[in-house]
Amino acid sequence: MCGDIFLKDIKSVTMGKAGLANVMKITSWGEVVYKDIFLTWMEHEEKFVMKFKKFIHVMQEQFGITENDDKDDRMPAKKMDGNLASHFLEGIKWNSAYCEAGNPVVPQSSKKYQRAKLYFGIPEEDEIFLIYDSTVFGNCKKGFALCTSGFYYCLSNSGNISWDKFALVKISKCISGLQIDKKEFTVETGVRNNLLTVLERIQNYLD
Repeated sequence: MCGDIFLKDIKSVTMGKAGLANVMKITSWGEVVYKDIFLTWMEHEEKFVMKFKKFIHVMQEQFGITENDDKDDRMPAKKMDGNLASHFLEGIKWNSAYCEAGNPVVPQSSKKYQRAKLYFGIPEEDEIFLIYDSTVFGNCKKGFALCTSGFYYCLSNSGNISWDKFALVKISKCISGLQIDKKEFTVETGVRNNLLTVLERIQNYLD
């Protein structure tokens, strides 16, 4: 989509790929994805996108813009908090450089925290309870995270599944690791069963 983008219409900002170039992707409240903004040759691309996301978040708070604006009253969206996260992660030991589970929250000081926020398109206000980094070099450009408002991920592009919809998602093992909602995530064999257990616990709770 081309044309002007009004600040009040912006719901989320994420970073992704278009061919070999890094781009900034802007999504409206009506789930319209605007034309990619190319960041080629820009210095400190990640910092720029992160600061722009924070600016949008502050602007939304300042003017009271929320996802429920101009919509009918409805039941509040399902959320995950620290108590629920602790319940889902209970009894599971993690021995992986790629998986970071919070206690119950992944701290902002974590090396993966800011990268997951950026590449997975996680809202500024969401807490993160678990991050799985599917990249070889640990840059968190691919993988998924369990957050306050839903399951956030990045493969070729970022996306999310709200907890309201997650109960209906099909989850299974596959050759590369795990298939979640027809999306294949590379997951190391030693931690795959643990992740599957956590995701199934969440689905059983939501069902």
